[in-house]
Parts: sequence; structure tokens; C-alpha cells
Amino acid sequence: MLSLLSSVTREISLKEILEALNSKGVSPVLLKGAYIGNLVYEDPALRTMCDLDLLVSEEHFELSSSVLKLLGYESEFDSGCSEDRILQLGGTFKRIGDRFTIVDLHRSLRSMDYYLVPSEVWTHTTEKALYGNRARFLSPELNFIYMAMHALNHGPLLRDWLDLTMILNRTAFDWDKFISLSTVLGALRPMWWIFQEMSNEWESVPPADVDNALAAYRPHWLKDRIISGRLKYLWLFYARVRLLDGWYSRIRYMKSRLIRLCILTRNSQMREIC
Repeated sequence: MLSLLSSVTREISLKEILEALNSKGVSPVLLKGAYIGNLVYEDPALRTMCDLDLLVSEEHFELSSSVLKLLGYESEFDSGCSEDRILQLGGTFKRIGDRFTIVDLHRSLRSMDYYLVPSEVWTHTTEKALYGNRARFLSPELNFIYMAMHALNHGPLLRDWLDLTMILNRTAFDWDKFISLSTVLGALRPMWWIFQEMSNEWESVPPADVDNALAAYRPHWLKDRIISGRLKYLWLFYARVRLLDGWYSRIRYMKSRLIRLCILTRNSQMREIC
């Protein structure tokens, strides 16, 4: 019953958000579960979600944030650190009293704080009608890459592997476009890792020429450590610091992270004592 209620609540919320954004001339890109539940599973109730992920252009981000606030959503995170605001890919919004709907509003796409999806992402979207409103969706190839990178970054769940398998088997997947996009985004090695797992555990093997193209890429030795080893978390921090301009901003950001880590450690110790 809880699963049913959360699914219905998110559908109603998504319809309401799309209608409000469309009225302001904004047609957002639906990401991850919002995309795959409607277009791949063809029934959002079959694909559980924790939040709604929406991508809007940089020029529409503040307007879209205002629309969400008018609908009763409030921003969940603001550290007060200007560097945090620079590095944020967007904002997380939640409506008071609504425990089922969290909206992650993205202004750009970035994976592992290293793989940046350029603004040309909009050329790989198509507009479709959803709940009587306009919404945009990434191409199956770009969706696969984005969701695969998300799985590598956050630790893949069983659901993530099923999502990737469904995209390959239930969409008009263009393997040539997939290799082209992976090359442009510098994501050939992460895709090689993904297909190692999919081949071994899901019997999902890419065409021979695609497999050869992924295997032929020779990465720097550090890249594999970043993707799968313990260095990953240190690299994520380093990659994020590199995005800031000037040492003053970088030192301020590192200081804020250190203070936050100390606070989290202290709170954890206090909980153990209690």
C-alpha cells in the first residue's frame, strides 16, 4: 500500500509540476526513474523512485526554482558557502508534509564530478506529451550512459542493472551513436566496466564491434583506480576542487568541508554516547 501511495503521489506531483513549468514556457527533461518508468517500463508503478529528477537549462533554473516554491516546495540544502552554490548541479526541493515527493532540479549533468555532459545535451532530447503536458527526454543512448555513470558513482543497486538492461532491450538503441557519445564524453572506460558486469551477471553482451571499441581504449592507469578502487572518493573531492577558480575559493571550500566533517563526526559520537 505504501508503494502504491508513493507512486500515485509522485505521478500527481509530476503532473502538477509539468503543468506549472509549461505555463512559464519551460519544458524540463525527465531523468532516470521519471524517464524509464514512463517510456521504458511503460508504467511508472513498475519502477519505484525515491525522487523526481528534472533537468532545466541554466537560463530557466531560477524561474523553475521559483515555480517549485510557489507549489509549496522548499529548498532542502543551503550550506551558506558560496563555493557550494557554484558546485551544486541544482537544488533539492521538498514540500512540507509530503514525505513521498522530493524534486531534484538539475541545471547541468555531471557524473563522478569528473565526467561533464556539455550543454549540447539538449540536441539529444526529444519532446513528448506526458499527462497532457510537455516534457523532454534524453535519447536512449545518452540515458544509458548517464544512468550507468550514476550507478558507478553511487554503488549499483539491482534496480540499476535492470534499468540498463531494459534500455538496451526495449528501446531503439543505436550502438554507433552510443560509441560516438561515449567517445565525446570521455566515458569509454566506465562503459567498459559496466558491460563487464552486465556480460557476467546479466548475459547482456554488446555487439562484437562495440565490445572491441570499448576494449581497444587504453586509459591512464589512474582511471581504473578512480572508477573502481578506494581512490575514487579522494578523486571525487579533487575533481570538485578543480572546478573552482583560484586558490582562495578552493581553500574556503576545503575548509568548509573539513568543518562539516568535524560536525558530522561529533554528532555521530554523541548519538553513540546517547
